[in-house]
Amino acid sequence: MLGRKQEINLQVQQIIDGLLLLVTFWGSFAFRYYGKDWFGWEVSIGPFTDFHWMIPVIIPFGLIAL
Repeated sequence: MLGRKQEINLQVQQIIDGLLLLVTFWGSFAFRYYGKDWFGWEVSIGPFTDFHWMIPVIIPFGLIAL
């Protein structure tokens, strides 16, 4: 019983870690994207749609690295 509970807790923590990683990825993008307006940076980056392909790559490998 205890082993099954630990397994479920591990899976829940991995899901939460994945969501936090996704929020961090989006937050860093937003900071960089809107930094041109907020801080007067000269060079901006492309829209978020240019970076969608990174999400399925970063999330699984990020969880393994954590």
